[in-house]
Amino acid sequence: MYGVAGGAWEAVQWGVGVKINGMGSHIDDIAQVGAKQVFKDSAKRVILDTVDSGVEGFVQPALTMIYKEYEGDTLAAQYANAFETNGGTKTVRHSLQSFA
Repeated sequence: MYGVAGGAWEAVQWGVGVKINGMGSHIDDIAQVGAKQVFKDSAKRVILDTVDSGVEGFVQPALTMIYKEYEGDTLAAQYANAFETNGGTKTVRHSLQSFA
């Protein structure tokens, strides 16, 4: 079940990556639309890639809940424990900093 969920998450990330990489990716665009538009497209790509990297820190704890039990009376409490066990906000910050 974890393999299927992990594969599905990878497929979503791949799909988003394809869309992100398709934005303003051709050097010929500079001559056609101008440097200002190319800069905007590049900035969008960086922002979207950064968001994708940060989201990873929230998704992975949920995926680990498939095969590992965490303490907590509610699903939210179990996720909170999974999130902290898997690095919590430190992992999210590191993902964002290492990308940006």
